[in-house]
Amino acid sequence: MISKNNRQNSNFQILHFLVGSCHTPDAAYALLCDLKEDRERALSKIKSADLWMQAKILKLEEVINNPDSKVYEVLEAKAELIDIENEKPFAQKNIDAAYNEFDFIQKCMSKLEPHRKYAHLSLPEAHQAMQKEEWCLELKHRAENFLLTEGRIPHDQFSTMRQHPDFNSELLPFIESTKACIQNGVPLQSIKLLNANLAEKLLGVTDAG
Repeated sequence: MISKNNRQNSNFQILHFLVGSCHTPDAAYALLCDLKEDRERALSKIKSADLWMQAKILKLEEVINNPDSKVYEVLEAKAELIDIENEKPFAQKNIDAAYNEFDFIQKCMSKLEPHRKYAHLSLPEAHQAMQKEEWCLELKHRAENFLLTEGRIPHDQFSTMRQHPDFNSELLPFIESTKACIQNGVPLQSIKLLNANLAEKLLGVTDAG
Protein backbone atom coordinates (compact mmCIF):
# COMPACT_ATOMS: atom_id res chain seq x y z
CA MET A 1 0.00 0.00 0.00
CA ILE A 2 1.43 3.40 -1.02
CA SER A 3 1.25 5.95 1.78
CA LYS A 4 -1.10 8.93 1.42
CA ASN A 5 0.55 10.88 4.27
CA ASN A 6 -2.50 12.20 6.14
CA ARG A 7 -4.49 12.76 2.93
CA GLN A 8 -7.42 11.09 1.23
CA ASN A 9 -5.53 11.18 -2.07
CA SER A 10 -2.05 12.32 -3.05
CA ASN A 11 -1.61 14.86 -5.85
CA PHE A 12 -0.35 12.04 -8.05
CA GLN A 13 -3.50 9.98 -7.42
CA ILE A 14 -5.79 12.93 -8.05
CA LEU A 15 -4.02 13.88 -11.25
CA HIS A 16 -3.33 10.51 -12.86
CA PHE A 17 -5.74 7.96 -11.39
CA LEU A 18 -8.84 10.08 -10.70
CA VAL A 19 -8.83 12.97 -13.17
CA GLY A 20 -6.77 10.78 -15.49
CA SER A 21 -9.45 8.11 -15.48
CA CYS A 22 -11.99 10.51 -16.98
CA HIS A 23 -12.43 11.01 -20.72
CA THR A 24 -14.02 14.46 -20.88
CA PRO A 25 -13.21 17.71 -19.07
CA ASP A 26 -16.77 17.91 -17.73
CA ALA A 27 -16.57 14.43 -16.19
CA ALA A 28 -13.22 15.27 -14.60
CA TYR A 29 -14.67 18.51 -13.26
CA ALA A 30 -17.65 16.66 -11.78
CA LEU A 31 -15.29 14.21 -10.06
CA LEU A 32 -13.23 17.08 -8.67
CA CYS A 33 -16.41 18.68 -7.34
CA ASP A 34 -17.01 15.52 -5.29
CA LEU A 35 -13.43 15.53 -4.01
CA LYS A 36 -13.64 19.22 -3.14
CA GLU A 37 -16.90 18.74 -1.25
CA ASP A 38 -15.38 15.90 0.77
CA ARG A 39 -12.42 18.06 1.82
CA GLU A 40 -14.72 21.03 2.53
CA ARG A 41 -16.79 18.85 4.81
CA ALA A 42 -13.71 17.69 6.69
CA LEU A 43 -12.34 21.22 7.06
CA SER A 44 -15.72 22.62 8.16
CA LYS A 45 -15.52 20.46 11.29
CA ILE A 46 -12.27 22.00 12.52
CA LYS A 47 -13.87 24.89 14.46
CA SER A 48 -16.51 22.75 16.13
CA ALA A 49 -13.95 20.06 16.96
CA ASP A 50 -11.74 22.69 18.57
CA LEU A 51 -14.65 23.93 20.72
CA TRP A 52 -15.52 20.39 21.78
CA MET A 53 -11.90 19.85 22.75
CA GLN A 54 -11.80 23.06 24.76
CA ALA A 55 -14.92 21.98 26.62
CA LYS A 56 -13.41 18.57 27.33
CA ILE A 57 -10.22 20.15 28.67
CA LEU A 58 -12.22 22.41 30.99
CA LYS A 59 -14.13 19.41 32.34
CA LEU A 60 -10.91 17.51 32.96
CA GLU A 61 -9.37 20.51 34.72
CA GLU A 62 -12.44 20.76 36.92
CA VAL A 63 -11.93 17.16 37.98
CA ILE A 64 -8.26 17.80 38.71
CA ASN A 65 -8.93 20.98 40.69
CA ASN A 66 -11.92 19.61 42.58
CA PRO A 67 -10.82 18.71 46.13
CA ASP A 68 -13.63 16.15 46.29
CA SER A 69 -12.32 14.20 43.28
CA LYS A 70 -10.97 10.77 44.04
CA VAL A 71 -7.29 10.13 43.41
CA TYR A 72 -7.95 7.79 40.49
CA GLU A 73 -10.29 10.37 38.91
CA VAL A 74 -7.55 12.99 39.07
CA LEU A 75 -4.99 10.59 37.61
CA GLU A 76 -7.37 9.62 34.79
CA ALA A 77 -8.04 13.29 34.02
CA LYS A 78 -4.32 14.13 33.98
CA ALA A 79 -3.62 11.15 31.71
CA GLU A 80 -6.34 12.24 29.31
CA LEU A 81 -4.95 15.79 29.21
CA ILE A 82 -1.53 14.38 28.33
CA ASP A 83 -3.12 12.33 25.53
CA ILE A 84 -4.87 15.43 24.20
CA GLU A 85 -1.64 17.41 24.23
CA ASN A 86 0.28 14.60 22.53
CA GLU A 87 -2.35 14.32 19.82
CA LYS A 88 -2.22 18.01 18.84
CA PRO A 89 0.74 17.86 16.41
CA PHE A 90 -0.75 14.83 14.64
CA ALA A 91 -4.14 16.53 14.34
CA GLN A 92 -2.44 19.61 12.89
CA LYS A 93 -0.71 17.44 10.29
CA ASN A 94 -4.12 16.14 9.18
CA ILE A 95 -5.50 19.68 8.99
CA ASP A 96 -2.51 20.94 6.96
CA ALA A 97 -2.77 17.96 4.62
CA ALA A 98 -6.50 18.56 4.10
CA TYR A 99 -5.84 22.21 3.19
CA ASN A 100 -3.06 21.20 0.79
CA GLU A 101 -5.29 18.62 -0.87
CA PHE A 102 -8.14 21.12 -1.12
CA ASP A 103 -5.84 23.69 -2.74
CA PHE A 104 -4.59 21.18 -5.31
CA ILE A 105 -8.15 20.15 -6.18
CA GLN A 106 -9.11 23.79 -6.71
CA LYS A 107 -6.05 24.30 -8.91
CA CYS A 108 -7.08 21.36 -11.09
CA MET A 109 -10.63 22.70 -11.33
CA SER A 110 -9.48 26.14 -12.45
CA LYS A 111 -7.28 24.54 -15.13
CA LEU A 112 -10.21 22.46 -16.40
CA GLU A 113 -12.72 25.29 -16.41
CA PRO A 114 -11.85 26.69 -19.90
CA HIS A 115 -12.23 23.22 -21.45
CA ARG A 116 -15.70 22.47 -20.10
CA LYS A 117 -18.42 21.99 -22.70
CA TYR A 118 -21.25 22.52 -20.23
CA ALA A 119 -19.84 25.36 -18.17
CA HIS A 120 -22.87 27.49 -19.11
CA LEU A 121 -25.15 25.16 -17.15
CA SER A 122 -25.58 24.90 -13.40
CA LEU A 123 -23.35 22.27 -11.82
CA PRO A 124 -26.15 19.70 -11.32
CA GLU A 125 -27.27 20.18 -14.94
CA ALA A 126 -23.68 20.02 -16.24
CA HIS A 127 -23.01 16.81 -14.32
CA GLN A 128 -26.01 15.21 -16.01
CA ALA A 129 -25.32 16.64 -19.47
CA MET A 130 -21.87 15.05 -19.72
CA GLN A 131 -23.07 11.52 -18.90
CA LYS A 132 -23.81 10.27 -22.44
CA GLU A 133 -20.46 11.28 -23.96
CA GLU A 134 -18.42 10.22 -20.94
CA TRP A 135 -20.10 6.80 -20.79
CA CYS A 136 -19.56 6.24 -24.50
CA LEU A 137 -15.84 6.96 -24.16
CA GLU A 138 -15.60 4.90 -20.97
CA LEU A 139 -17.19 1.90 -22.69
CA LYS A 140 -14.82 2.30 -25.65
CA HIS A 141 -11.93 2.36 -23.20
CA ARG A 142 -13.18 -0.83 -21.54
CA ALA A 143 -13.57 -2.49 -24.95
CA GLU A 144 -9.96 -1.65 -25.81
CA ASN A 145 -8.69 -3.03 -22.52
CA PHE A 146 -10.65 -6.27 -22.81
CA LEU A 147 -9.74 -6.90 -26.44
CA LEU A 148 -6.06 -6.10 -25.92
CA THR A 149 -5.67 -8.19 -22.76
CA GLU A 150 -8.23 -11.01 -23.04
CA GLY A 151 -9.14 -10.96 -26.72
CA ARG A 152 -12.84 -10.80 -25.90
CA ILE A 153 -15.40 -8.57 -24.20
CA PRO A 154 -17.20 -10.26 -21.27
CA HIS A 155 -20.91 -10.74 -21.89
CA ASP A 156 -21.98 -8.51 -18.99
CA GLN A 157 -19.81 -5.65 -20.27
CA PHE A 158 -21.05 -6.15 -23.82
CA SER A 159 -24.62 -6.05 -22.48
CA THR A 160 -23.87 -2.70 -20.84
CA MET A 161 -22.41 -1.41 -24.10
CA ARG A 162 -25.55 -2.42 -26.01
CA GLN A 163 -27.67 -0.37 -23.63
CA HIS A 164 -25.87 2.83 -24.58
CA PRO A 165 -27.88 4.84 -27.17
CA ASP A 166 -24.77 5.24 -29.35
CA PHE A 167 -24.02 1.51 -29.52
CA ASN A 168 -24.77 1.08 -33.22
CA SER A 169 -23.33 4.38 -34.38
CA GLU A 170 -20.26 4.63 -32.12
CA LEU A 171 -19.47 1.62 -29.99
CA LEU A 172 -19.95 -1.26 -32.42
CA PRO A 173 -17.85 0.29 -35.24
CA PHE A 174 -15.16 1.11 -32.65
CA ILE A 175 -15.13 -2.46 -31.37
CA GLU A 176 -14.90 -3.88 -34.89
CA SER A 177 -12.10 -1.48 -35.79
CA THR A 178 -10.11 -2.42 -32.69
CA LYS A 179 -10.63 -6.14 -33.32
CA ALA A 180 -9.48 -5.72 -36.93
CA CYS A 181 -6.27 -4.01 -35.81
CA ILE A 182 -5.51 -6.83 -33.39
CA GLN A 183 -6.37 -9.58 -35.90
CA ASN A 184 -4.20 -7.93 -38.56
CA GLY A 185 -1.24 -7.89 -36.18
CA VAL A 186 -0.96 -4.13 -35.91
CA PRO A 187 1.68 -3.39 -33.22
CA LEU A 188 0.24 -2.07 -29.99
CA GLN A 189 2.20 1.15 -30.22
CA SER A 190 0.71 1.76 -33.66
CA ILE A 191 -2.92 1.33 -32.56
CA LYS A 192 -4.51 4.71 -31.92
CA LEU A 193 -5.70 4.03 -28.40
CA LEU A 194 -8.08 6.41 -26.66
CA ASN A 195 -6.12 9.08 -24.86
CA ALA A 196 -6.93 8.35 -21.23
CA ASN A 197 -4.34 10.82 -19.95
CA LEU A 198 -6.73 13.74 -19.78
CA ALA A 199 -4.82 15.05 -16.78
CA GLU A 200 -1.57 15.88 -18.55
CA LYS A 201 -3.29 16.93 -21.76
CA LEU A 202 -5.56 19.53 -20.22
CA LEU A 203 -4.35 20.45 -16.77
CA GLY A 204 -0.75 21.31 -17.43
CA VAL A 205 0.02 20.66 -13.78
CA THR A 206 2.25 18.11 -12.13
CA ASP A 207 1.66 15.92 -9.12
CA ALA A 208 4.04 18.24 -7.25
CA GLY A 209 1.42 20.93 -7.58
